[in-house]
Amino acid sequence: MTGIFHEMPAEAQQVDIYVSINGNDRAAGTFDQPVKTLHQAQQLLHAARSEHPSAAITVFLRGGTYYLDSSLVFTWKDNTKGDAPVIFQSYRHERVTISGGRRLYLKWESWKNGIYCARLPLTMAFDQ
Repeated sequence: MTGIFHEMPAEAQQVDIYVSINGNDRAAGTFDQPVKTLHQAQQLLHAARSEHPSAAITVFLRGGTYYLDSSLVFTWKDNTKGDAPVIFQSYRHERVTISGGRRLYLKWESWKNGIYCARLPLTMAFDQ
């Protein structure tokens, strides 16, 4: 089992999973070894729910911006028991942003009349 499991009476079991922008998706999801992505945290959540069906599960997001490469979809698998909640929250009020956009590293150049432009990679596609 990955993450941190707190051994308590059955009605009060708790599993904590940690995510950090500096984490590693091959890590255990603990405070000292957080995973990097919300997708991997979700996989750890599924594993924790299978192993500890009555445990409350908290996914703590450390501060930073989490860029999603694909949609993060929640289904019944993410919380199958109403009395054993799953909570995603920032760690100790750290500022967290979840972004569906992509971070671009561009070289901006003055074009004309105060307008700037930048070249995008050919592989970059826009649908909006």
